[in-house]
Amino acid sequence: MANLTPRNNAKPPEKGVFPLDHFAECKHLADKYLSCVEAKEGDTQPCIYLSKAYLQCRMEKSLMAKQDLKELGIEEVRVSQQQVDKSREQL
Repeated sequence: MANLTPRNNAKPPEKGVFPLDHFAECKHLADKYLSCVEAKEGDTQPCIYLSKAYLQCRMEKSLMAKQDLKELGIEEVRVSQQQVDKSREQL
């Protein structure tokens, strides 16, 4: 017979719990990012501006806590605000 004792060694997520995007408020940016990565054959660097736009969208819609993008691994030097704005205009 199997041992049915509960496990208490689960760890919470590093960034905590955040709401899912149930209303697809930022899904268009996630889709654009994935399409970009696919078009670049897996190279994420040319698509980093879309990743930044997606994270900013999530923060603006309160789908995640506001946080400096440097803490999330996105360097300001590589991504200009102009690229982010352009990705939003193309919706």
